[in-house]
Amino acid sequence: ADTGPAMRLQVSVLWACAAGAQVGSVEIGSDAAENRERILALAAQVNSSPQRHQQWPALQAQVEALVQAAETNKAAAWGTADCLYQYFWFGETGSKVDSKRMLQAVQLYGEALEAAKCPAATDVETFRQRGCEDLYTRLLETALFAGREAAQQYQIPEAAKLLAAADAHFKAVMRTPSFSTLPWVSSHDFNHNDLVFPGATMGPVVIDPSLETNRVSVGAVPIAKFLEDNAGTFQAEMQGLIDSGKIDTLQPPVWDEGSLTTRGEDSGYAAVRVGRLFTGWGSDQWNMNVCQLTPQTCQLLQSRAEVSGCGHASAEFVRIMPGGKLKPTVARRSTLTASVGLEAGEGSVLRVGHAKAYWVEKKVTLVDATYIHSVEWEHEGVSPRSYLAVTFCHPCEDQQKGAYAKDSGIPCLTGSPADWKRQPTATRPDQPASAAAPTTIQAPFAAAARWAATLPDLKLCDAPHGGSEQCPGDSQHGGPNPLSALNTWKYAVNALRLAMKYASKPMPSSGEIAPVLDQMSDAMDNFMNMPRLDIFNGITQTGRQIFDALDSWLVSEPAATIKLPPTSLPRKPVPSGTLGTAKVTLTGGVDMPVIGFGTWKIVEQSCYDSVRWALEEGYRHIDTAEAYQNEAEIGRAIRDSGIPREQLFVATKAASTPLGMAEPGMTQQIFAQQLQQLQLEYVDVYMVHSPGEGGARLQQVWQQMEALVDMGRVRALGVSNANVEDMEFIWNFARIRPVYLQVIFKAYKPGEQLMTDKNLLQWCRDHNIQVVGYSIINSWPHMLPPMEDPFVVPIAKRVGRTPSQVLHRWALQHGVAVIPKSERRQRIAENSKLLDFELSEEDMATIDGLATLSESTRSLKKPIWYPDVFGIGGGSPTSAPPARYDKVGSGECNKDADVPADIFTLGGGGHLHQRCMDACSRQETCSFVTYFEASGYCHMYRTCEQLQDPHDGAIVFRKM
Repeated sequence: ADTGPAMRLQVSVLWACAAGAQVGSVEIGSDAAENRERILALAAQVNSSPQRHQQWPALQAQVEALVQAAETNKAAAWGTADCLYQYFWFGETGSKVDSKRMLQAVQLYGEALEAAKCPAATDVETFRQRGCEDLYTRLLETALFAGREAAQQYQIPEAAKLLAAADAHFKAVMRTPSFSTLPWVSSHDFNHNDLVFPGATMGPVVIDPSLETNRVSVGAVPIAKFLEDNAGTFQAEMQGLIDSGKIDTLQPPVWDEGSLTTRGEDSGYAAVRVGRLFTGWGSDQWNMNVCQLTPQTCQLLQSRAEVSGCGHASAEFVRIMPGGKLKPTVARRSTLTASVGLEAGEGSVLRVGHAKAYWVEKKVTLVDATYIHSVEWEHEGVSPRSYLAVTFCHPCEDQQKGAYAKDSGIPCLTGSPADWKRQPTATRPDQPASAAAPTTIQAPFAAAARWAATLPDLKLCDAPHGGSEQCPGDSQHGGPNPLSALNTWKYAVNALRLAMKYASKPMPSSGEIAPVLDQMSDAMDNFMNMPRLDIFNGITQTGRQIFDALDSWLVSEPAATIKLPPTSLPRKPVPSGTLGTAKVTLTGGVDMPVIGFGTWKIVEQSCYDSVRWALEEGYRHIDTAEAYQNEAEIGRAIRDSGIPREQLFVATKAASTPLGMAEPGMTQQIFAQQLQQLQLEYVDVYMVHSPGEGGARLQQVWQQMEALVDMGRVRALGVSNANVEDMEFIWNFARIRPVYLQVIFKAYKPGEQLMTDKNLLQWCRDHNIQVVGYSIINSWPHMLPPMEDPFVVPIAKRVGRTPSQVLHRWALQHGVAVIPKSERRQRIAENSKLLDFELSEEDMATIDGLATLSESTRSLKKPIWYPDVFGIGGGSPTSAPPARYDKVGSGECNKDADVPADIFTLGGGGHLHQRCMDACSRQETCSFVTYFEASGYCHMYRTCEQLQDPHDGAIVFRKM
């Protein structure tokens, strides 16, 4: 490169270089915008080359030369940073983010900001003219997402630098003219609609058929309905591309700023296929190569004004393979993207801002593409997923307004941008006020901590009584037992840590108590991995001493005011009507009232009376089971009620055959006895009470149940007490698949008795399975009685309902049907009154947060798929002392010969490398860590004399 105001840098175009032809070049001048255009044009050619990855070393050398040139001439910084971000996000293997290149990009964006004199811009017009809005957005996007991915991939030093840069620059950007008035909390909130159409924000997810968090109906956006109506055509032509193998010949398009899916490279190189159909700019808008292969799709899209009349529209077929990922991005213009699922199902996920959505076959997901968004394969699987993505102009643009009804729910302002003033985000006219974005809540952390720690059942398990007759090891039936006690101590400790974080006045000896709470939390992790009574008794003894010492402080400490996070669990509208008419339709067409009557542990005459009272109150959904031994009483109650059979929904369960108490071939005979006792010709749902040992037995039982459907004795099949693995097993072999799942669903246990890392509720939504929750108000299998929870009681008082009604309504608003039970007529009537009130988003989020209190430890927030409502994942009240670690080598310490640390493991897998190091740093007895890269497990040792052969990606580190 020459020195001087204009430099010429020779950059090889690899497709030409490999063929022995001429070398492409780019001239670096003094105009940053022109330099950027030239650099990206050349990089786009290189990116489309089939030889790109074979020529990786040479390409890296040339990119390094480009970076050095940008350091000399700051006018090249912007274009070079964009080049790195667009085309060098992934390293040579294509599976991990190239964090070093991204650090270079962040540094160059910062230099570009200085070169454009962005910090000196004092008015919005100047700030925009200099390109500062785009530069700040690109910098934060790169630092934040590259940092997060680097952390997930254990590139710890680089991740720390990237995330620190994101935090520092976000604080700076919120002081600039364009951004200072915006209500953004983090860089996730970046959305150009806030800048261009203030008051007209639609996102991040507008229409989402998988989560049903719709802000705008499909009918309100005409092209969305059009895409759904023609999905069969799109699907057929996409399948033709796949069957012919021509999908594999499509090259990625050149870089553009508006596309949802195709800005630059993908992971794995072959992980994503893209067939670009249309771009709204340039002379060759329609890609004739692809349109010749998919003529009907192109003709249909050409007929839409939203596409042909938008200067920054695009359309493309996308197919993502297992493991594929498209890096995060922000659209530079205010656009919407409608994606219609073609090969849908569990697998690919679209993340937009704080939300995420899954494609549903032949249904449209409409998102605001101006939020940070990414596409990735989230779950394990072997099948690709494909969709048609159409990006089009925002409905508030002048040329688009005529296509939308005035009552579409899309708020648009009038006048010029200079006349617009910031307004609160509008809601649809038919949307209740409670659906508006939540702000703050009163969180009684101190009261909740004291309440949990002083529960009488918990005291029965205090040391040395763990495992004794008053605190037995069997946890199946709830009550005092070590496992229930441990969850209760988790709740108490987490609530105490949060009370310390938000304390209104100093807590006595906080500096001494904080590290002890850390040790308690780590010991809880250790107990879950090695359930030894000495560990358990140590936890209870320490906990009791701390809470006794802090009792007066806890009594005096008021509730804390905390801000709710923007992420929340998906909600579903509750059907309106009466007990008998508020229904959902199961897959297959069976209507089910969303409020039923449960009969577990209700027997003999009490069962008969309770069911009769329930039917008189208006219940039309009755749940029972073979194991309840009350089907005869229920049958008599139904008969004596005189209610026509077609008005009732009756569900029962098979227990003997799936659990091994009878052979699978006895299923139909046992069912015939159940039907006889119920005095019915058929049942609406027949389910396995538990999958039991699974395998061949479960498959044989299910086949027997399928035959009952064929005979007309059962209308639909279901499962009870199953997790995702159980459901997937049945799903893969069943001829008649389950449409109903009954599981525990309470504030502390939303879906599973032992919480796993898989989102059971979402899995059921993805597979159109209705979830029915039981034990919503019972303490089982905890000691925590939810109707007395200090977070629940104030909500009940505020809405003028009982805690039972509040908790059941909470489940209903999650789309979970409920089957409350009682033997008292007054309570039966009380539990029926759930359809005439609604919980606000603040109330819903508050109750959602209780699961993280009772399941999390300091090292890991659980459930991991749950929103961190209270900020429990923020670490310890005190930071761990820093320590350095050296890598010893691949392998693992000897469990039999080496001496374990006092706390041997964090419990379970999924831990980050750094979390394991922090846990070792907090222990004087820990000198070595075995970290298992594949599973995220870690073991801590005092000694490590000789490494054993590695498995699971094991690596040993020594604390220095």
